Amino acid sequence: MVVLISVCPSKRLESPYTSILPVARTSRTKRLLYNSIIESGGEGIILKRLDAFYIPAARPASNWYKAKRSTTFDCVAMGFTKGAGKFNNRIGAIKFGQIVDGRLVEIGQASGMTDAVRTDMSIHPHKYIGKVITIKGMERLRSGAIRHPQYLGINNSKHAKECVWYPGEQ
Repeated sequence: MVVLISVCPSKRLESPYTSILPVARTSRTKRLLYNSIIESGGEGIILKRLDAFYIPAARPASNWYKAKRSTTFDCVAMGFTKGAGKFNNRIGAIKFGQIVDGRLVEIGQASGMTDAVRTDMSIHPHKYIGKVITIKGMERLRSGAIRHPQYLGINNSKHAKECVWYPGEQ
C-alpha cells in the first residue's frame, strides 16, 4: 500500500491505493493507537518525528522507530552457524530448538547478541549448548519457526525439558 500524506489538507488525491493514516501526538494516544492496531491483528506502528525529512533508501537515526508486537520463547541452544564478514572468525548465529513429541527439534537460529557474548560463544561453545536461552520474536509460525528471532540471553531458571512446543500452538 502507498501512503500519501498531503501538505495541503484541502487538496486530497482520491485513489484506492492511498489512505490517510491516523496521527497520535501524545504518549497516551500513541499507546491507544498501538493497542488498537495489535488487537486488530496488525504488527505494530511506526513512530516518526513530524519535523524529520524523508530520505529515500536511508535510515537516519532518531527519525523513525518501529513499535512492533513481540513475545519471548524459551528454547534450547543446539549449536552455531559460521560467521561471515566481520564475524568470519566467530560464530554467526545460535541454533535453537524445542521439544516436539519427546525429542529436541531445531526450529531456528538467531543473532542479536553483543560482540562480547558472540566472542564468548565462539571461545566457549560448551557453556551454551544444551542451555535454555530466551528468544524474542514477533510470533510463532505454523511450522514452529519463530518469526524474526533475536537472542536475548541464557535463562538459568528453566530446564531444557521444559522447552516444549505443541504443534498447532501459535
